[in-house]
Amino acid sequence: MSFGWLASFRNGQWISFRSFVLNERRDVGKRLAVIGAELRRIGEVTVLFERETDPDGNITTTERREGIFVTSGSSLERLFQVYISMGGNPLDVSMFLQPDRTRLITNDQGVETTTSDGPHQGVIAPQSTEFYTGTIYEGGYLPILKYPPRRLGRRINVNDGTTYISSRIRKMRDWISQEIKYKRNRVEENIIKLVDLREQLIKERDELIPQAVGGTVYSVPTRHTGRFSKGFSVSEISAAIDALFFEEDPLTPNKFDFNTINRVALNNQPTLFEDDENGQEEWTTL
Repeated sequence: MSFGWLASFRNGQWISFRSFVLNERRDVGKRLAVIGAELRRIGEVTVLFERETDPDGNITTTERREGIFVTSGSSLERLFQVYISMGGNPLDVSMFLQPDRTRLITNDQGVETTTSDGPHQGVIAPQSTEFYTGTIYEGGYLPILKYPPRRLGRRINVNDGTTYISSRIRKMRDWISQEIKYKRNRVEENIIKLVDLREQLIKERDELIPQAVGGTVYSVPTRHTGRFSKGFSVSEISAAIDALFFEEDPLTPNKFDFNTINRVALNNQPTLFEDDENGQEEWTTL
């Protein structure tokens, strides 16, 4: 497969890969335009969670869902309309947590803290805890209310209730399995897939492209130096690898002569090597 290598390659492979990457920068503007159009088509879902203030003035976000917003005219709005028309509750699809949405708040004592717009700081992850604290050990438990072991105070044996409860629930469900799939599961899956696609597109737009070509392509602004490392941009990586393979042009600083080999630098890189001296690897990147 083309460009399947990472740490070990020869100078001919590097030149081919370098050329491919740098040429791809020409399409960044078009890619951004397509991403923007897709994000507008997909839309966005925002769940409103209730907030509580304790006696000390500290504000926490609960799991109580008070409302939901969906972008008007979007694909997500149409899916939610279908879901509701078949009796579905839009607040049952997902919590739609967004860990990147935080805000700075000030309590009654004037202390500033960062809080999330969603419960658990927008992230559902297994808890860690200590043994022998005199309380129920909850290590590995999920913090959300719907997690059964958290409510029962113990982990559940898969055989619990099998002969009585499970058999009866199955009898109630079997004859409407197609209706459950059609009226609930498939629509919910499509909604979640669109939300996941939206997250992937935002990641590409806000991180991958600015990190790679920010400030070097006319349609992409200079990347934020507080968020992105300069050393991991395409131009910086290209110059660094060029310096390992080739001699610098004595007349032009930071420009490399691809007809030479920098053997001093290459000898210090045990996984990099030259093309076959007899030309047998010429014209290929295998």
